[in-house]
Parts: sequence; C-alpha cells; structure tokens
Amino acid sequence: MYKYNPNQINNNAVHLYDAVYNDWIDDELTKKEAEYIISLIPRGGSIMDLGCGTGRHLIEIAKRGINIIGVDISENMLLELKKKYPQAHILKTNIYADTIEQKFDLITLIWNSVMEIAYTDNELYNLFIKLKSLLKPNGKILIVNLHTESNPADDGLNFSVSNEKDGFKYRLTWKVK
Repeated sequence: MYKYNPNQINNNAVHLYDAVYNDWIDDELTKKEAEYIISLIPRGGSIMDLGCGTGRHLIEIAKRGINIIGVDISENMLLELKKKYPQAHILKTNIYADTIEQKFDLITLIWNSVMEIAYTDNELYNLFIKLKSLLKPNGKILIVNLHTESNPADDGLNFSVSNEKDGFKYRLTWKVK
C-alpha cells in the first residue's frame, strides 16, 4: 500500500515546483501577499515561514529587511531556495521532533503546508500545540490554503469564520480586493 509522503514528492518535484506556480502567480501578487504578511507583525518582529518550499514569500519579505526564517523538511526545496536567495535564513527540520529555541511574532503556513505536515486530527492538534510554543506573547499563526479548483475568489466571496476551542482561537478570513 502506498503511503503519501510529501517530503519525498517535494524532493523529487522541486524542479517543477516554481515552473508550475510561476505560470499563474506573478511578482505583483507575491508583493501584495508579502505586504499583508508584514502588516501582521510589530515593527522589528520576526516570522517563521513553515513549509517555505522554494521561498516565494520568504525572499520577498527578507528583501524588505524583515527577520524571517524558512523552515521545511524538504532538503531539495531548501537547496533551491538557497540558489535563488543565498542569504536566506533556513532550517531543515521536522517541526514535531526538533527543538527550535527562537520565538516568533508570526508563523505562516501557506498553500498546502498544513496538509503536508498534519495528516490526522491528532497530528493537527499536536501541530497547533507545537506552534503555540513557538509564538511570542500575542503571536499569530497565518494559514493560507488555496487551490485553484476551489478558490473562493472565483465567486467574489468575502468571509470570516472564527472559533475557540481548548485555549486556541481559530479565525479564517478571506477578503477579495
């Protein structure tokens, strides 16, 4: 039986990753997304880009002088990121198993990062416990999960959903401009 392994898939497909996404994500969109991400942290704040891949957001944010570290388990994704932006601060790690001492004002999980890190409800819960331990007081977690086949922007929707459970506050906001 085949077990889905995104690390193996990402390591093998890294040469296709940017080619696929660059066809429909332009630099202007990346700049707007980076501006939004930066707006979520205090002046001098820090960001962890968890599941940073080849660094689309990390590079744009780092170029603006923001303290950002990219974290990914895929060695090939991180090697590609370093080719594109050698001065990037990166960490190859299993977020569950390894110790990270630094605390962050914001942790981002963009595109399908959550689905590649947490496969079960229990893993998702453990992921949030781990992320909470990496946040500074009043720190935030930004999760963006978009797929072209189910993009709410196609319907011109604006919405926000929030919930609180077990001491965690969850909020999803989608705003189309």
